[in-house]
Amino acid sequence: MIAAVHGNVYGGGNGLVAVCDLSYGVADAKFSLSETRIGMAAASITPYMLNKVRPSDLKELIFTAKNFDGNEAVKYGLLNRSFASLEVMEFIFEWNY
Repeated sequence: MIAAVHGNVYGGGNGLVAVCDLSYGVADAKFSLSETRIGMAAASITPYMLNKVRPSDLKELIFTAKNFDGNEAVKYGLLNRSFASLEVMEFIFEWNY
């Protein structure tokens, strides 16, 4: 499966991105493991997230529920690559794949 992220990815949406073989997104996409804000644990997606994100980084994301963008998602390992805009991402895939 391939994920193409352009928008907001909160809570379980991060798990959907994590289970994909390849994941791409735009730089201004917003991510957050926001379950903590409503008193829940990100338990159901944690095993999948651990396949992509280092345990120490994942703990920080879960415990703080901080927002991060597409560029940070690449650094965490959640995305393979981020693009400046949706149009650029579509153009790259249209012509290269």
